[in-house]
Amino acid sequence: MEFKTTITPISEEKIIIISDTHIGSVYENMSYIKEVYEYALKHNIKTILHGGDLFQGPYKDVTNKYRKPENQILHLQKDYPQDNSISNKIILGNHDYQMFKKDWKLMRMMRRADLDVIGIRKTYFDWQGNLISVSHKCPKYEVIIPNLETLINFAGHSHKFTIHEKKGIMIPTLSDDIKFDSPPGFLVATITEESIYIELISFDKIITNPKLVLKKSLKEN
Repeated sequence: MEFKTTITPISEEKIIIISDTHIGSVYENMSYIKEVYEYALKHNIKTILHGGDLFQGPYKDVTNKYRKPENQILHLQKDYPQDNSISNKIILGNHDYQMFKKDWKLMRMMRRADLDVIGIRKTYFDWQGNLISVSHKCPKYEVIIPNLETLINFAGHSHKFTIHEKKGIMIPTLSDDIKFDSPPGFLVATITEESIYIELISFDKIITNPKLVLKKSLKEN
């Protein structure tokens, strides 16, 4: 299966970034994903970027019901939220890659108009003239991704929200597989003519109000 590196345009002023949903895992929590959709609909957000590990894949902690990859995909088709106004742009994480590389034909099973798998490990977006990226660390990928300079990189895989000087903005998990006492959550990014604003929304029993975690001026670039 070949993925060509492309730069996908984003025209909206506001987007949501999620990662590490691990569908099929004992840690999956579809209620978090439904909350994301409710937030998107309430705020008229039409684009969700997914930073990888959509599925649990062949790793441990898979529920017996979803041990077969086909069942994880059918679970996605049936239970992952869907709204005609919302598009998901997804990169494959290490869990996804290990699942699909055994049989890339499985990708055909998960085709849904609102779910767009656009790359492996790292992909790029032209967000109103500003280059941003979404990545997922894994040294075992058998693909080569060009390293382009970006304004912001959103990185999945760590399950922990943090802002790293070199790696970028680490996306919290959207599952109950918690790392380093960092609660599950998602990011909301807003662009204006002058700045990009990044907000963190966490789940700690109940959804919390957005917290501004980064403001980046566009005039410096």
